Amino acid sequence: MRNAVVSAYAVKADGTVDRSKALATDRTDNAGLYELRGLPAGQVVVIEVVADDQTRMDDEATGAVITPVAGFTMRAAAVPEAGGTASVQVTPFSEMAVAIAEKNAGGLKVDTVAAANAQVVLFVGGTDVLKEKPEFDAVTKAPLNAAAVALAAVSKLAERGGLGCSAPTSQLSVPGRATAATAAPVDQADAVKCVVERLAALGTEDATPGDGLGVADELDSARTGIIAQVGYTGTVPPVTSQTTLEPGSVSTDVAGYIRDAKALIGSLRTTGTTLGDKTDNGIAARLRAVGNAFDNLVAPLDRSSWTQIVTSLAATNVLDKGQDPAVFSNITKDGQGRFNLFSLVTDLASEVGTTPVICRFTTDNTFNTAATLPSRFLVCRATYAVVDASLPLPDGVGLSNNKVAFQHHMKFTLSDTGDSVAVQSRLIRQFGTMGGAGFMAGLESDARPLKILGTDNDGTKEFSTATATRTCQRSGGLITSCSAFGITGTMAAGLNVEPGVGFFSRGTHQEITVNFASSVSGTDLTKLATTAEFKVMNGTTSLSTLALKPGSEVIAKTATPGDVYAVSSALVDMAKASAKLIVEGVAEDGATLTGTLNASSFIPDAIGRAVPTAASFQGVVKDKTGAKLFDGTLSAIMPEYLQLNQGNGWSVTLNGTLLTASTNALTLNLTATQEDYDAATGKRTLTLAGTYSENGSTKISLNGTVDELNSDNTTLTFATASGVTFTVKPGDKLIDLVKGSSQVGRYDVDKSLLVYADNSYERF
Repeated sequence: MRNAVVSAYAVKADGTVDRSKALATDRTDNAGLYELRGLPAGQVVVIEVVADDQTRMDDEATGAVITPVAGFTMRAAAVPEAGGTASVQVTPFSEMAVAIAEKNAGGLKVDTVAAANAQVVLFVGGTDVLKEKPEFDAVTKAPLNAAAVALAAVSKLAERGGLGCSAPTSQLSVPGRATAATAAPVDQADAVKCVVERLAALGTEDATPGDGLGVADELDSARTGIIAQVGYTGTVPPVTSQTTLEPGSVSTDVAGYIRDAKALIGSLRTTGTTLGDKTDNGIAARLRAVGNAFDNLVAPLDRSSWTQIVTSLAATNVLDKGQDPAVFSNITKDGQGRFNLFSLVTDLASEVGTTPVICRFTTDNTFNTAATLPSRFLVCRATYAVVDASLPLPDGVGLSNNKVAFQHHMKFTLSDTGDSVAVQSRLIRQFGTMGGAGFMAGLESDARPLKILGTDNDGTKEFSTATATRTCQRSGGLITSCSAFGITGTMAAGLNVEPGVGFFSRGTHQEITVNFASSVSGTDLTKLATTAEFKVMNGTTSLSTLALKPGSEVIAKTATPGDVYAVSSALVDMAKASAKLIVEGVAEDGATLTGTLNASSFIPDAIGRAVPTAASFQGVVKDKTGAKLFDGTLSAIMPEYLQLNQGNGWSVTLNGTLLTASTNALTLNLTATQEDYDAATGKRTLTLAGTYSENGSTKISLNGTVDELNSDNTTLTFATASGVTFTVKPGDKLIDLVKGSSQVGRYDVDKSLLVYADNSYERF
């Protein structure tokens, strides 16, 4: 209503409205808005909007401007927050909520108002019509959101003469309406007043006024008419109601089961509304945002990116120790100068292997000719995959070399003074052949860039440059051990593997600053204190940033306790390895992540390095606006390092609070476990187990099996704490709610009708 009188009243101790004096007054403006200040925080106040001879009202069903009946009143009950403010829409639905609360023995109290408001929100299918601002097209007046559709349905009821009210008797043309229904009754105001008063009197109980239809049925029918009339395409949940239980119609036990069942359905309804929200505010979008935040967390720590860091550490070690002619001779004794980098870190006399990181000393910074004497130049290739050249890469067809390897190609130059090491790196797909020492790279012209993930653009095959430094102890001019290592600058992008799709570059490069400081922990463990910052870049654009803050550390049992170089080698005792990383991350979309990442249950990978198979993150994820998305713990068990999409037995547990923009908060403790995975067919079976509740409501248990390849094999069971359950399977037409052997209710899928054992029912 526009230009209506607005007054706020206090509520007396007996729960009735104190009309002796208004707390504040105002008039609504041309948009129907008002502002009342200085209301008592934490106490119930009743806000009344009353029409007088200056008041006009838009009829949402027809688009007409009507003059409401003088004295026509709508109310809302609210509990102002600190500062004396409250956000509430005064509408037919808020009037209904006040009437419901007034019927309670205690009248208008904080708890009865909250319960009545929740009952009305449930009645209209979960849309919070008491807080959500209705939005209408400025020209056609057509509703643009679910709250607006609900209001238009009330006007449509009046137009039809619903709820036992008299139908309008004459009509008048309304110009500018963008639908075929361009007529409004001249006495629509009387009909609107009657319908609003009838809604308040009947409440949400499914009585049958006038035409034999229930309140929910009439309102739902009117809303369907509005949707068809204006071509509304948004998501609108169905109107529902739950009838009251008739005393004595069922046993006391079954009556209790029915109450639990209705609470279960009520929880599913509000959760389902949020789940069905296709906007960025819905649960699905929020879960994706949380998942993306975790993806960005892992990106700088994925195997290929971390390999560059560890390779730089190990290569610097080999360069340092290789300045000793005796050690150099052992390293290059195969005659070709190639050696297994990570085997050398543990045992400098190791034989050449077929592990992914193969290196050789060269005579100069062209990195072409193998050195026969100690050298300051080292070149390495970390190979992640070798495939037939003709399969994934059309530009490989016709080349003399029949294989392509996806590699980090790295070059290391020890400075003249020995104080630092220049590190060059690039991510390439390199054509070549398979030889006795594994993959044999072809010509430089056979080195190609990879496509950048998520784009049609190529990455770069140009080298990025960083500088490595260390703090070491020397004997006779040669380094014996080191207690600190750091690397700063740019490094090649990480390798992203999309199963069944191909290999991609994660951006163009990374900007990094990494520092390790080692010490002896206890008697025989090495503690590696770590601080770092990683930026995944696409040109000059930062895709994600991850910082490891002070307090981050890795503890392991190494061959030489306290030597920073030893952590790049095979560990002596995997069971004693652990990692705690204090992380702060920022994603490309502005989402942030802060918390602690713990890794444990380390196993050796193909080249003996320790990799974790269990990890947990405890912290907070926020969206780009700073709104909290998730607060809690995400834990993962991975039989294979960070391979959540492969193999069997991995599981992920989400334990915390997932929030949505509509203030719905899902408290989750859910675990998903992959039980059956077939890479060839894509078959994947997950089991789900755990509990959830929304905004502190009834805790619901969820168990089931999800078959991602064949949804017909999917089964989900929902249960209350008291044991009321129902099981959903695709294709089921009738779903029973049961408590043990007692049937509590039955849901007819085709009719969207749930009938309880006491013959009360609800649309769902």
